[in-house]
Amino acid sequence: MSRILVIETDRQALRGIAQSLQQQGLSADDTASARDALYRVTSGAYALVIVAYDLPEIDGPALVAAMRATGLSVPMLAIDAQGSIERCVRMLKAGADDYQPFPLDLEELGARVLALLRRQARPPAPADDAAAARLQAGGIVLDRIRRIALVDATLVELRPTEFRLLEFLMLNADRVMTRRMILEAVWQHHFDPGTNLIEVHVKQLRAKLRDPDGRRFIHTVRRAGYYFSGDAPDARREARGEGGEDDTNALPHRRGEARPSALHSRA
Repeated sequence: MSRILVIETDRQALRGIAQSLQQQGLSADDTASARDALYRVTSGAYALVIVAYDLPEIDGPALVAAMRATGLSVPMLAIDAQGSIERCVRMLKAGADDYQPFPLDLEELGARVLALLRRQARPPAPADDAAAARLQAGGIVLDRIRRIALVDATLVELRPTEFRLLEFLMLNADRVMTRRMILEAVWQHHFDPGTNLIEVHVKQLRAKLRDPDGRRFIHTVRRAGYYFSGDAPDARREARGEGGEDDTNALPHRRGEARPSALHSRA
């Protein structure tokens, strides 16, 4: 049985989260202490971490960054009683893999947790298939066995979600991938959560992959999606209607939703 660590101070939220995880056949430990959380995650006992934004010692983004700095690679789901674009961006940039604001829909929470666990358990490309194990375009090399990326022979550190996003786009190079296609392939979300999850990760990837010549590899097609190209000239980008680089505010955090601090479970 997979164990989940929940870092949260709200006892009502903890009860609801524990119930949701139990319904999925998962067990949970909880703590409200950042210091205790850092100690626990180094044990290797947890398959996933759920971390709240507002904590008494340090805030959620700082804790997520500190946990990633220890080498922790398990998925992290951020939850936030004051959901906003800015807070979502901070959590994702710190190293969280997904973000869910309050009111927490417990059915959705369980689905997100299972999707993150499935994604973590997905086996790498077969080692005996050299073509499948190594993707290369425009100076970028993606090693799917060692899970590393190089830009012009320089190692680029990618978080697991960033790696999967780049992998999906490179496998479908020069084809526009819609938001739904990306959400299903990278996050296993069979619905659009209405957040800027994709935009934040695309922006981070662009920053990490930009080479000294200023080439961009991931391009936006307005109202359509994204595509990867190793050598897309400006004329082709313009012909496709490509948008600007900063897409983090392209969508409201959660479309048309009030943000009361409460739990919600579907009947």
